Amino acid sequence: KLSPTAPNLLVGGNWSISSWFITNSISADQFIMAQTQSSSNRIGIHINTSGNIVATMWDGSSYYQKSSTAISVGTMNHVVYANSNKTITLYLNGVAQSGSVSEGVESTTGTTIGCKTGDSMFFNGIIDDMSFFNHTMTATEAQELFNDGVALDATAHSKSGNLVGYWRNDGVSTWTDRSTNSNHGTPAGTPESIIIREGLNSNKDGLGFPFKN
Repeated sequence: KLSPTAPNLLVGGNWSISSWFITNSISADQFIMAQTQSSSNRIGIHINTSGNIVATMWDGSSYYQKSSTAISVGTMNHVVYANSNKTITLYLNGVAQSGSVSEGVESTTGTTIGCKTGDSMFFNGIIDDMSFFNHTMTATEAQELFNDGVALDATAHSKSGNLVGYWRNDGVSTWTDRSTNSNHGTPAGTPESIIIREGLNSNKDGLGFPFKN
């Protein structure tokens, strides 16, 4: 779990959230991220027990988009949740999704990466990258972030000027906000480290992520 002081994303605004992740199991619902500002401004991204990604929103009414494709356990995936005044577009691995389901978002205020804001439905796996943009991503821009499965550094994206929060899994002590907002986060609990081989691409690790230094 990470609880950065992240920028508030308004339900009626224009913004996007991007994340790279691997899940170890889909036996229980698990949240990639969640943010609740008030009873009428809640958002979240989670994986349900069918392996579908669900982008959800609440302002007194429920808005949601579910992936039409289920993810596989142990596989790196990329998701973009793009919002334009309560119109949600969900991209999974660069492809726009079309599915529907109604699922709720926690009422406890705050921003969390790796669980609901009420400290439940914890993510079981690795979240390696999370970025917030104050811009609604187009299909082309979502595909640019996906970068054919080789993770793009969000600061190199064509919309990097709209980047308002950017965290990469820097290790067990601190996740540095690589946007200009310095909203650094400290993981809770007892995080574990893994060793990943060097990749074949310059300045990338074996999963395709930019080196941390």
